[in-house]
Amino acid sequence: LQSHSINFFSNRFSGALGSKINDSMNGLALGTFIFCFDVWPVLVKGIVAVILVYMTDMFLGAVTSLWLLIYFIGMTWGAIRQYRISETIAGERAKITGSIVDLSANIQSVKSFSREGYEREIIERDMKGEIKHSYRFGITREAIGWFHSIMSTAIILGVVYHIIELHAEGQISLGEIAFIFTLLFLVTEQARNLLWGVFDFLQN
Repeated sequence: LQSHSINFFSNRFSGALGSKINDSMNGLALGTFIFCFDVWPVLVKGIVAVILVYMTDMFLGAVTSLWLLIYFIGMTWGAIRQYRISETIAGERAKITGSIVDLSANIQSVKSFSREGYEREIIERDMKGEIKHSYRFGITREAIGWFHSIMSTAIILGVVYHIIELHAEGQISLGEIAFIFTLLFLVTEQARNLLWGVFDFLQN
């Protein structure tokens, strides 16, 4: 298939079908990789961490469970939004490519009938649409980054406050404190890796 020209993949049904199959198989392979090495490990570590924290302190276990639930809801919302914006950007780029191809095909008419300004307006209009959606894409990605930072900071500070109270009352030892924070850092780090892994997968 790689020996064929781009015209084969663009203008022939068999070429377009082959291109679709190739894209689908690449997406399936990448999706399987993301699930096996990002989603599944985070699920296992998250469940184990919640159980171990709950065995140490019931309140902290409940807080960790709630944090994971909110985090995954926010991640799902951001991933769906980013995917839709990526689709829109791809459509805008296709429009720009089509406008440039039309302009190249009609270059003689552009020169003969002084339609340069008209053709430029079409391309600039299409480019404004892509720039607008690219800006929205960047804002969404930045917002998700801040979402992770705020969520991670919130749970760490909340756990610190609660653990200080427990330690002052003599209900928790230093070993248990170190154990809990090791689990929390592990969960937040794995959640961050999963977040950006899923986003990169949907973007591509």
